[in-house]
Amino acid sequence: MTCPAAKGGEYEPYFDDIHLVIDYEDDGKVLKEYLMSEKGQKHWSRRIASSDYYGRRGLTYPERTTSDFSPRPLPSGSIFSATGQAVFLPNEPTLLSYLGLSYTRIFKQLIELYVGSGDASESGSAARDYTSGILNEMRVPIIEESDAEKLSTLVREAISIRRHEFRCVEESHDFIVPSLIEASTDTSLTAAHTIASSNYYKDVLRLLEIGNTLDAWACRFYGLDPDVAKRFLAEEVCPFPLEYPRKQPFDTLPVAGLGISELVETLCETHGYRRAYTKKAYWANRRIELTAHLVQTNPLDLSGLSLGDVTRHLQNPIGDIVSYCVGAVFGRWDVRRATAAGQSSVNSNPFQEVSSISPGTLTGIDDLPATNTPVNYPVGIDWDGILVDDANSSKDIVLRTRDVIEVIWGGRAEAVEKEACEILRVKDLRDYFRKPGKGGFWDDHVSRYSKSRRNAPIYWLLQSSKKNYALWLYYHRLDKDLLFKALVNYVEPKIRLETSRLETLSSQKAAAGESGKEAKRLAKEVERQEDFLSELRDFEDNLRRAANLQFEPDLNDGVVLNIAPLHELVPWKEAKNYWEELLEGKYEWSSIGKQLQERGLVK
Repeated sequence: MTCPAAKGGEYEPYFDDIHLVIDYEDDGKVLKEYLMSEKGQKHWSRRIASSDYYGRRGLTYPERTTSDFSPRPLPSGSIFSATGQAVFLPNEPTLLSYLGLSYTRIFKQLIELYVGSGDASESGSAARDYTSGILNEMRVPIIEESDAEKLSTLVREAISIRRHEFRCVEESHDFIVPSLIEASTDTSLTAAHTIASSNYYKDVLRLLEIGNTLDAWACRFYGLDPDVAKRFLAEEVCPFPLEYPRKQPFDTLPVAGLGISELVETLCETHGYRRAYTKKAYWANRRIELTAHLVQTNPLDLSGLSLGDVTRHLQNPIGDIVSYCVGAVFGRWDVRRATAAGQSSVNSNPFQEVSSISPGTLTGIDDLPATNTPVNYPVGIDWDGILVDDANSSKDIVLRTRDVIEVIWGGRAEAVEKEACEILRVKDLRDYFRKPGKGGFWDDHVSRYSKSRRNAPIYWLLQSSKKNYALWLYYHRLDKDLLFKALVNYVEPKIRLETSRLETLSSQKAAAGESGKEAKRLAKEVERQEDFLSELRDFEDNLRRAANLQFEPDLNDGVVLNIAPLHELVPWKEAKNYWEELLEGKYEWSSIGKQLQERGLVK
């Protein structure tokens, strides 16, 4: 049994998806055995602290961070760590009230006093430790039950708004469909993005309204005069964004297009350096709030401005769509969710145990990930986990992606694909899939599945030297025979086909003689075909070399160790780096490390 594991993370107000899991079968038997082993003594203590609290609902937060204090719900069935500490209170209204208070300026100022105010007001200042001891010492007002209910209702709404963003993030537990599909499939992608951005901005304003209300309530709970508190807090921290007066609409905004660090620098140069500006801290959206501080206007005046990517969850909406299509082809996502009739909802209880299956997952009658295609399902699924970059194949990744686009957009599919390629700045989808560097699907996918210094791409690109042929493998279909299947069912037939084509071209060239326009054309065709065949055979040799290692893959080893034997084919330096480290015996604890030792391949 695996449990969600809270281990700190980035600053995220009100809610964050817990993306890590840990093997805690039999009350953590495997982990405890490791702790008691000789190896374990080098890295851990002999006991797991506070394990009696594992599984309880609570709040969790990054213990050490350069950002602001940032608690969020800790769902039932989860465990926490020293870097992702936890808060436990008697009931949900009390937990939610504490969560709401912790995002008020009074609470933030108090906790700063407890932690210490020695940090310099500049970006990159020293990290702070928000220890459980500090939180236990902090004075928290006693809130009457009726007020706690009202407060918890507001905080639930804030959590729901923040959680809604994760419906469009495919790496999250709440994922359903990408943002542009959720916004509209009846318009252009650009128009859908405008709709999605407008809806998001409304959510930002509502979060700010909630934050403003919580701020006012905190004054009452702490027995402070609101006007006095606002003046004091504005001097020590900064005004709440909604406290700025409305101004005339702006025609231009000098900060549009600036990165966050550049925006912070401009703000500090204009209004002075404050830690409230430089540290990562916000109520709804950092870019919008920093811009409001810079021009000293109410965020209501900024809704019509082009602020670039107003949220990190909309940074690459077109890439989101292509990634979704690939996942649908591999049977990961249920494409029926892309229609209004097929939309699923996310559970509203922030403390409910995290499901290992997101609402957007294609499931079978047992509510587990599907292993065969449902009756009357609109898209064919490649259950073997292999797609090819080959325009002549029925398993071509471009062809199969188009199948999904047609299901979602119907008669507008061709226009949607053309617009997507224009936005991605590629000549066509094949160019996007073949491009291994920045601006290509592979690079985007690696970035999408990298978090907390962990890289875990699940769609693997195995590419020939000149990028004229490739296989795409789905990590979750990985088994000991997958590489041999790829050789026998795809690469070898492709080589036979292209060999036959070369023989036909050679015969045509011989019949055309040694001179003339047709002879020259055929000579070039033969030369190109010979080069392509050489490229294919080189690809085959590298793939066969990896297949012949006959490793038994173990998904518990993680992506980077499982992909390492394919380093000669994967356009990713991490694969080669990990392969070299495996040969040096660095990961002797892993399944693949043990198999390398058994084969005598460790140096």
